[in-house]
Amino acid sequence: MKFINRLLFCLSIISLFSCSNDELDDTPSNLPSNSKSYKLYSFELFNEAGSISLEEDLDGVVSFRVNVDQPVITTSAVNIYNGSFNGVNEIMITLNPIPEGSTESITVITQTDNGTRVSYEDLLKIDGHLKILNNINNNHFDINTFTDLGENAFNQGEEKNYPLYNNEDVIGEMVMLPREFEGKPMLIGVNLNDIDETYDYLPAIYEGTKATGNYTKKLVELAPILKFASKSSYTNCSDYLTTEAIENGFGVVLLKTGETIGKGDVGGNELTGSYNDYKFENVRTNKITGNIQLKERLNGKTLITFNLSSQSTTPLSYAVNLNSNNYIQQDSVIANLGIMPAESSEMQYADVRTSLSGRELSYAELTENDYHMRINESSDPTYNGPYYFATADIGTAANSGRVSVTVLEQVESENFDVFVKVDLFERINGDSKALIKLTEGLDQDYDLFLYDGEDHLSTSAKKIINFSSLNVGDEGFARDIYKDADGELITYNEIISVPRHYRLIRKSDGVLVAHAIMARN
Repeated sequence: MKFINRLLFCLSIISLFSCSNDELDDTPSNLPSNSKSYKLYSFELFNEAGSISLEEDLDGVVSFRVNVDQPVITTSAVNIYNGSFNGVNEIMITLNPIPEGSTESITVITQTDNGTRVSYEDLLKIDGHLKILNNINNNHFDINTFTDLGENAFNQGEEKNYPLYNNEDVIGEMVMLPREFEGKPMLIGVNLNDIDETYDYLPAIYEGTKATGNYTKKLVELAPILKFASKSSYTNCSDYLTTEAIENGFGVVLLKTGETIGKGDVGGNELTGSYNDYKFENVRTNKITGNIQLKERLNGKTLITFNLSSQSTTPLSYAVNLNSNNYIQQDSVIANLGIMPAESSEMQYADVRTSLSGRELSYAELTENDYHMRINESSDPTYNGPYYFATADIGTAANSGRVSVTVLEQVESENFDVFVKVDLFERINGDSKALIKLTEGLDQDYDLFLYDGEDHLSTSAKKIINFSSLNVGDEGFARDIYKDADGELITYNEIISVPRHYRLIRKSDGVLVAHAIMARN
């Protein structure tokens, strides 16, 4: 009897040293001396949903510590699987489950499920991935969270989430998870917020942008989102290993009929958040207004969005162009930006990548040099004549925000009843633009000058600026001011730095009809 008792005692001692990986009381006794952490990702939402820590303590005990952000609603299996996260469901190591209502699982690891001994260094290099399931029965397709491990580990911090849009509504997203080690495929996931389970959905990445791209060149064919399955699909992409490698692409989800469910810019076409705002104008009327925004992409290119206000839409469809220099100087057409539809105030989109001659055009190029946009009074994109519906200076030709506003005072004896206002703007490049507004068209031609000093009767005052002739009939004039009356270069700062005054002279007899001291604000 004593022999039997001693035998049972020995067997119990042996059992203490032969516990499998899935014993529940597996907490290491020491603080870790080595550790490697991994992010956990939500299977459906793609957001970070927890973390894993591979740890080795001072005694050489190796453990996996798994933490999820939210308590699980049912006891959840935790397994390490062979290969990367791509649908493979062969379990390599069974870890302790996360109990219902809990957020943590801790498992001491000594061997794989087939009995192969593994060390901390082995686990750092394994070809595997981890999944936390929404069940304890190893239904491998009912996934809560996941991550890749070892040689398949994701490059943490490099993940990108790209919204997919249907008009302005976000209907899902495309996520890209590059891997840490060179040559490993990037994981691309697609998730839809809502699905009709009678359809299969076909995600892909095409060349071009969300705004103007078409479905001519497919860059990546992604795994479909099948009916009666989940709202997500995942694809290991070997053609593009980083998000930056997709220099010019947009993600899209289609039906088999070709109908677009949603799309969004990815990779190099992602917007950086840098932008510049500009305003359409027409010097002949205050009734035409509109907005322009230049947005920078990661690849250095530009998305231009523009629209006219509902009170100032075009009567016909007109071509929109990007021209060099400011709109007063006009110069050549650099790029065609599409057509402004008749009577439309909806936002229009244009991608600017190269000029008509094939020269690369970057966001920096457009914002650091003189350019302008023109809505021409023509549907012909090659038209570059004098007739325009609206214009806007952009880049360094645009207004800096500084302006001198001066209203001229009529000389009563000359019976001149036209209200004249001079808005002198500073451009970003330091030059000036003058907008001369009238309440009605002139009955004959006049000359407008800017003189030194404040005495409009002085015969010795020096003429500083000649604004050229204000011709009969027009109610508005725009002048590009970068030279003085002697042909020397002059800046806005130099113009307003000292007292000066305007004189409006009737051409036919040289008589002064209006004047004013220039505002110097």
